[in-house]
Amino acid sequence: MATFEPFIVTPSVVESALSAVIEPVLKDQGLELVLLKVSRQPGGQVVMIYADTLPPASPITLAQLSDASRLLGHVLDVADAEGKLFEEAYELQVSSPGLERPLTKLSHFSNAISKPVRVRFREDNGENRTVTGTLFEVRPSEGFVLRVHNDDMLIAWETLRTANLVFTPPIKVKPGKEKNPKPRK
Repeated sequence: MATFEPFIVTPSVVESALSAVIEPVLKDQGLELVLLKVSRQPGGQVVMIYADTLPPASPITLAQLSDASRLLGHVLDVADAEGKLFEEAYELQVSSPGLERPLTKLSHFSNAISKPVRVRFREDNGENRTVTGTLFEVRPSEGFVLRVHNDDMLIAWETLRTANLVFTPPIKVKPGKEKNPKPRK
């Protein structure tokens, strides 16, 4: 049985069971499971799969997403019939992680060093806090260092709730224009 890089935030029992079915299928297609979310909605469950190409390949294409969706739909239907994965009807959604991709595995954090990241984590008092900063360092056994306004914060893995890249569009400067124009009086 193949082993896969673990998720930093422990998935639910249902998500773990689904991951065991989904990850080998995606890997056979040259893809990785970035994030799996299962939610309840009126009429059934929604299984949201975020998949991407395995590094260092180019970004995932619509054709790859379509193929993965079709294949995963068949595989999940068979697995559900055999082992009753779902208690009710489910809707499958397969998507790319997008520009603000979730960071869910240690390798995702390592690949995001020096990039802007938004993090939600649990503070010592039990409250959730969200901060945005630059991912400065990854410490595999401890957590990661986020630089926020020139201050470094060590965020322990066990306190992490979510982390995402923050998309910052490139600034286009028109030819002949200064990058830092002087203020008008």
